Amino acid sequence: MKRRELLRGLAVLPGVAALEGVAARAARAQQPLPGPDPTLANVPYGEDPRQVLDVWRAPGNTPAPFVFFIHGGGWMNGDKNGARRTLSIAELLSSGISVVSINYRFISQAQSAGAMPPVSWPIGDAARALQFTRSRSREWNLDKTRVGACGGSAGACSSLWLALHDGRGRTRRTWLPGSRPASPVRR
Repeated sequence: MKRRELLRGLAVLPGVAALEGVAARAARAQQPLPGPDPTLANVPYGEDPRQVLDVWRAPGNTPAPFVFFIHGGGWMNGDKNGARRTLSIAELLSSGISVVSINYRFISQAQSAGAMPPVSWPIGDAARALQFTRSRSREWNLDKTRVGACGGSAGACSSLWLALHDGRGRTRRTWLPGSRPASPVRR
């Protein structure tokens, strides 16, 4: 009897843990966000309500390099406020580095629209947001040639994708000096 009660209790634990996770997220959402408010908030870079970005401009007269932050969440959740919880924005700004943080459309939206592969929407949105930001570089006093893309989880994957592709989504064909590309895979 004791063993059966113990097992029943263990079966409840995952449900309790899930509820605690929901409660923790709700509590975190109620807390004020750390760091300074963005210079420009919810700037649209596309037509979808999720295609918005925030910009924190570093003070100065010369174009500033910028951090391009892409939030994590498995391309299924999260938002641009992750930059405020992850980065030391005030420290970056005082060092002369601006910050851009984006929202993107989720995989669920792409699946509903029949997009294949569904990940093409969030990654494509990251590329579009970066192109949009570069197009505003003069207006926002950003150095479009000095960009550091970063993020957690899915945001890190999207950042890596941006680093390995040119501005039009084509794979970069650059190699280290003295190296050669691997031979194509035979099928």
